[in-house]
Amino acid sequence: MRHLPATNLVLIETEGEAAESVFNFLNGRYEGSVFLEPDRMMVERYVLTKSQSMIVSPLITQAPRQVVDGIPYPKIEKILVDLFVDDETFFVYQGRELVTIYESVFNRHPIGEKTLFRYAGRRNARRELETFINTKTDIELIQFGEARG
Repeated sequence: MRHLPATNLVLIETEGEAAESVFNFLNGRYEGSVFLEPDRMMVERYVLTKSQSMIVSPLITQAPRQVVDGIPYPKIEKILVDLFVDDETFFVYQGRELVTIYESVFNRHPIGEKTLFRYAGRRNARRELETFINTKTDIELIQFGEARG
């Protein structure tokens, strides 16, 4: 990223039916810093005004994740797709910033294009993501090779 945000944002994704319960639990401990599926206006007015915020949202089914020491984490492909698709929540990372993020990640990490585009398809954005990468970035796609690196 070129511009580092002043907010530490923790994203918590949970099974859909548990999102509200997780929100209520966390809000009881961190009142005023936890948000359940905020829209852009809420992000602008409340989330970004705090030094640390938590956003609770339902996990998209078949989201790429990995388990490390028994704790599930999102794969980098999921994070990239979510930044691209969730432009209301992640509006501060759009435009030239998104291009910089994509180019930096593709240059520094092995990216599973198959995983990336499969998840983009789950988010109904496969074609748009491919167009973005091909027209806005200097990334050369391998077209579903297992990984770049």
